[in-house]
Amino acid sequence: MTTNSGEITLNMWQHVAATFDGTSSIMSIYVDGELVRTYTNAGTLELQENTSFLAIGMDYLEGARYFEGEIDDVRIWGYARSEQEIADNMDNELDGDEEGLIAYWKLNETESPFEDSTGNGHTATRIDN
Repeated sequence: MTTNSGEITLNMWQHVAATFDGTSSIMSIYVDGELVRTYTNAGTLELQENTSFLAIGMDYLEGARYFEGEIDDVRIWGYARSEQEIADNMDNELDGDEEGLIAYWKLNETESPFEDSTGNGHTATRIDN
């Protein structure tokens, strides 16, 4: 992954977060709690109840490209988190009942399915490439 400040470091755990503000249509990318890239006019994001799946670590629109690495602690929030909120909580395991948290997979299990720690029922399944 390339960012304004360089590349993600190989063979090292790093925290990556993306936010999207639907009001301003701005997407921001953070690495290790610091803003590294902002996209203006990033389009729209419409979340709705449906049976489609959400792919994490896979770009299925571009010929099923997979992330080559490990993923841990995936969180989906109902609002665009601030840089300070991201930095303050990136190293902390959450309880799952935090306000605004929609889905949270700690990924501490060794086998899927992975339970949603929010209690909202968003079970995750691992798909190997």
